[in-house]
Amino acid sequence: MAENGDVSDELRSSLDVCGSVDDASSGDQTSHVEGGLPMPPVPRRFRSDGADVLWLRAAWLSPPCAVVGVGSADGGVGRSAITAAVGGVLALACPDPVIAIDATGRNWGGLGVRVSTVARSVWDAVDNADSLIDRQSVERFVQQGPTGLHALAAENAAAGGARRAPMLHETYALVERIRQVYSIALLDLPQVEVRGMWSPFVGCTVPVLVSRATRESVQHTLRLLTQLRQVSSALADEVILTLVAGRPHNPRELRFAEQQATDAVHGVVTVPWDPVLARPEPIDVRQLGAAARRAVVNLAAEIVTRCPSVRGVTGTEKKVQMSGTSALEA
Repeated sequence: MAENGDVSDELRSSLDVCGSVDDASSGDQTSHVEGGLPMPPVPRRFRSDGADVLWLRAAWLSPPCAVVGVGSADGGVGRSAITAAVGGVLALACPDPVIAIDATGRNWGGLGVRVSTVARSVWDAVDNADSLIDRQSVERFVQQGPTGLHALAAENAAAGGARRAPMLHETYALVERIRQVYSIALLDLPQVEVRGMWSPFVGCTVPVLVSRATRESVQHTLRLLTQLRQVSSALADEVILTLVAGRPHNPRELRFAEQQATDAVHGVVTVPWDPVLARPEPIDVRQLGAAARRAVVNLAAEIVTRCPSVRGVTGTEKKVQMSGTSALEA
């Protein structure tokens, strides 16, 4: 199998124009690849992670956006952290803004803690949904993460927010409006085992299930996947299973969980423990350790590869020879 970073000479030459945002000012211009395709520069510290192919593929995302559903069988598995981390990488890679939306229906923790401390919430956007006609009108209500990820997070009850969280149908009406102006959206969903959550999860363009990298959590997730397969075998085949290590030193437990998962699911990404992911504060993916950063880039690459606006474009239409290898097969 090819490595993530293996690309043709033609692609490599087009990627060499990319600079480093580590040294660039916020006003620097976006780099371009062959054919005038706009593409943000690949940060220097990401270049050893196979990110060049992700950056190129992300440049082909376009509205109406793919909806990435990030769900789980259990609570407390790191779902919001993964949503914010992957969204943070995509915000660096995509020429256009990326948005993450809290669809959990709760008024505490979650996406808001992982993105920003700004006191705006998804309810502000729901309450003004009729006015959301372009990206600028949406941006009035978003929080912004350290790498530019836009987020519509839940009302912060702990900080004195008194409004209820939007109901699921209200959130999805909002998503339909936002789809027309963003290139990719991530939904931080409640536990998929909760009654009524299967249909929204099945309806997402790219389904992601997050599990703790433990025997018990993986078993719960695989049972859920077996039930989902009865509803939609196509969805089960498309699921990207993301294993999140909850402790820094558990190699034996981690290997066992990985073996369980890979025996049942084609697409598995393991995210090792990292203090940046473990802390309940905004996630800057540029501060991740090398192993966790590589895993998050790998997950983002697999998500983008499954988006229709990327998957449906041939090498001839792109005018650039792209690697056809899945990030997960590397």
